[in-house]
Amino acid sequence: MQRAGYYGNVLIPVAMVAVMAVPVQGQELPWFSFTDGITGQVCDVVHTDSLELVVSRDPLTGLDNFVIVTGSDVRLEDTEILENNDVLYLGQPAGFIVFAEDDEGFLALWWVGLGNSVVTVDLFTGEPDVTNLLPGDLVVSTCDACDLWDDPNACPTVPDIPPIDFNFCGVNTALAMMMTMVGLVGTRVARRRVRR
Repeated sequence: MQRAGYYGNVLIPVAMVAVMAVPVQGQELPWFSFTDGITGQVCDVVHTDSLELVVSRDPLTGLDNFVIVTGSDVRLEDTEILENNDVLYLGQPAGFIVFAEDDEGFLALWWVGLGNSVVTVDLFTGEPDVTNLLPGDLVVSTCDACDLWDDPNACPTVPDIPPIDFNFCGVNTALAMMMTMVGLVGTRVARRRVRR
């Protein structure tokens, strides 16, 4: 009878710790993610030589457009991204989205034209043009659009959980330190039993 009460008292705190450790599920993001079929790398940000972009569905037209996320988030309504990752500008072919390594060997998403030349975007008109640069000539900053998106509520956040402190022998000791001390004692007892 006392054993059941003891185990019940032990299991309740363990269950509470397990529930607190469950990661927060991310909500639906306002942009698309791309996965490289070879490496499994996931990226949200499409790089040009001058801007970072994401692909987002326009709720009014239903078309997938680029949105500039460098600085203020601005939709490039004259662009359209097709299901095969081809890019159209004013209905005309304007390159495609590919995974390629940057100058430091990191895999990232790029908007490229023919010959894999990186595209540049005019900051005033949004018109694309091909540069003489390859993805390997440039360095990317991020693959995660959460770092650049203006609305911080778009991305899931992990709550800050303060460390659990125990008063152990009159001194506040972090849980990890206390568990280490208990583990060392257990190891010493186990080693003594093996030697005999």
